[in-house]
Amino acid sequence: MTKDEIERLLQQGEQTWLDWKRQFPPGLTKGKKDREAFDKAKGTLLKDIVSLANNQDGKVGYLVYGVQDRGSGREVVGIQDSWDDADFQTWVGNAIDPPAQFSYAEVEHEPGATVGVFVVQPFENYPHVVMRSVGGAIHEGQVWFRLGSKNTVALQ
Repeated sequence: MTKDEIERLLQQGEQTWLDWKRQFPPGLTKGKKDREAFDKAKGTLLKDIVSLANNQDGKVGYLVYGVQDRGSGREVVGIQDSWDDADFQTWVGNAIDPPAQFSYAEVEHEPGATVGVFVVQPFENYPHVVMRSVGGAIHEGQVWFRLGSKNTVALQ
């Protein structure tokens, strides 16, 4: 992911394949010191990733942190903390089946404003299913997907 690719994405509003987030779920920054908040934040992040992996357009999905979506435009505010792709890969591998295929990278948009970008590959054979409940945000057996600009759980 490059700065130019981020610029192209910034021209788009939220869609089934694109989700803007101002910041990572707050519990992640507390780390494991507050286990309940950490698990809830981790579950929220996993829900966002799996929803994009199950997007109905069959497009590559983007989950971008450090951007305030103002409806008619987006403002890059940057992320506060740096994250390791390996942690996210482990979380997804432990909770989602089949594991969503994605990568995470941090891209400096401008000095002092780095965005965190998940690039989530579509999977057409069958949906990704939650195999382990995490933090009360996702539950075993759920299938999350994007409906417009909203994450929603499939009902039957």
